[in-house]
Amino acid sequence: MNDVKAEAQAKVQESGFEQRYELDAPLEKVWRAISIAEFREKWLPREALADPQSLSETPGKEIRYKLRDDTPQSKT
Repeated sequence: MNDVKAEAQAKVQESGFEQRYELDAPLEKVWRAISIAEFREKWLPREALADPQSLSETPGKEIRYKLRDDTPQSKT
């Protein structure tokens, strides 16, 4: 794992933000939909991601992506 991915993964762990879903579909089909870019684009477009490569993967179980933060920063 490179330094950028390790840093991003640490930030994800710090944030405590996690989404989990239970889907009524075969595991293999769901895994393909979330792990293959061409299929993933239908529900999570590249523009929504800070990096189109996953931060980490546990094949068939878990995949992590870093999302863009497009919330404007307030000026004080």
